[in-house]
Amino acid sequence: MTINFLLFQGNWENEGNLCALETEQSILLLAAGENAPFLNHQETINYDYLTRNRAKIKAIILPNVLPKNCAFLPYLYQELDLQCPIYGSQHTFLILDYLFSSQPKIKDKFVSVEPNKSLKVGEFTLRFLPLNSYVLGNLAVMINYQDYTFYYLQDFILNNLLNNNYLSDTTFFAQLKDLLTHQKKTTYLITSCPNLTWNRQNSLLLTARSWAKEKNYFFLLYDYDWLHIFELCELAQQWQKKIQILDPGFLALLKKILKNDKLKEVLIEEGNYPTKNTIYLLVGSPQNIEERLKTTLAKKHFGKNEIITFMVGITPAHGGESKIASIADYLYQKKNEVHNFSRSEVFSLGTSFTDLKLLLEVIQPQFTITLQNSYKQKNYLSYLKRNHFLTCSNQNYLTLPARKVHSFPRGEWETEKILLSQRQSLFQSGFLVVFLMLKWEQKVLKIKNLRLETAAISSTVNWKKLEEKIRHWWEKKISLGLTSKERQNNDENISFPDKTIPQEMPRNWRKRIERYLETYIERYLNFEHDIDLKSPTILLFLENQK
Repeated sequence: MTINFLLFQGNWENEGNLCALETEQSILLLAAGENAPFLNHQETINYDYLTRNRAKIKAIILPNVLPKNCAFLPYLYQELDLQCPIYGSQHTFLILDYLFSSQPKIKDKFVSVEPNKSLKVGEFTLRFLPLNSYVLGNLAVMINYQDYTFYYLQDFILNNLLNNNYLSDTTFFAQLKDLLTHQKKTTYLITSCPNLTWNRQNSLLLTARSWAKEKNYFFLLYDYDWLHIFELCELAQQWQKKIQILDPGFLALLKKILKNDKLKEVLIEEGNYPTKNTIYLLVGSPQNIEERLKTTLAKKHFGKNEIITFMVGITPAHGGESKIASIADYLYQKKNEVHNFSRSEVFSLGTSFTDLKLLLEVIQPQFTITLQNSYKQKNYLSYLKRNHFLTCSNQNYLTLPARKVHSFPRGEWETEKILLSQRQSLFQSGFLVVFLMLKWEQKVLKIKNLRLETAAISSTVNWKKLEEKIRHWWEKKISLGLTSKERQNNDENISFPDKTIPQEMPRNWRKRIERYLETYIERYLNFEHDIDLKSPTILLFLENQK
């Protein structure tokens, strides 16, 4: 009997994970990450497959609460109305309660797991293992199905010794050895290693040795960067200072986690301690960190002689790339002392190549399934057995044991369905549909007909001019970009026209055309007319297409 590995969304730096294992009767979701909002929705499957097969979904595994793994949960339980349980650690449950406090459907479905205890879910048998990690509550999961064993884990730390009782366990390797005894004949490792480097020494405590204790520090961290949050508590304890957390909800969460730990004594609420002995801490997600900072600084009144040193530690990994520059610029404009550690090894979050190689040596999987773009750094590939790595692109599924990749069946995108979807946001920003009829002329793809359909967009826009712009972009940029890219992908001795079948569009052109046009149109309307239009709908037709 076959089993499929489904990949709806891969693990790009700013994208979520949404993957699953599927048998004839069951689907086990391995993560529930939401796609980045700025990416083209049509480039990822629109979850029709999950909607049609939601009765097969038996459970959701939550390895940790990084945004790339849990941000899609509200959609799954509200829009799809899933009733299946969510499995994770006790710490994960506490953090979920903080992140989704207004989502009772999610909290009610959470089940806290016990390490190394067998759990039956549909046709799968699961075992969980707490991982040494910079993410609190991170789990590895072993999934047994017939003669197959799948290990699913990420964001792990193996060879670097973590001196933290909340993020590491001295019995980890003993527990891992016990877990391996339940391994089946054929073993697969499913993992992702974004932000992969040779080795990591990301310790705030080591760097802080050169900092002046008498300064007033304002730390800016992500709410999932538990390694540096705990280290900051230790640092405050050493310096005999207090930490004023500028988010009451996160303060309550941290107190629950620390319980009776002495580190809890360094935490204070706003205004309860002299400012000269206070370290300020503001946390947030990649989606709200910038807004929280501006709101906090607008309300916060520092002392007249209080000089603040801002420590920006938000990492570019897991969705933070776009926030670093704007936040740093904003703080510099305030004329404060700013230290940006975002790209420093000190505040770097990710996996070391040493840990990855050690993991492969310990588990010794026959094959490793990598989420898309996990191993884009060519420097590392030469040190791994390439033939043991399987890749599966977004919107595809991998059939095992045949190891063949197939595309998901596409849903029918009728014009009425598109207009209905766009109408939901009609009174927010309006919508624009671009109808393009293309044709081949002397082996060059040209525009035969072009039509724009609009609603609820400013009447001052000159749509004839936009049509001219689209034709200009097509002739001068898009068409040339398509053909030059195709030539690069072809063999040197074969010309592009010889490899093009008349009346057919080369593979992947449709997505690239849509992406180009959406980008150009959005920029034009934004710069020329100050219209913030999100994702105009592009409908492409090819004349005489078979």
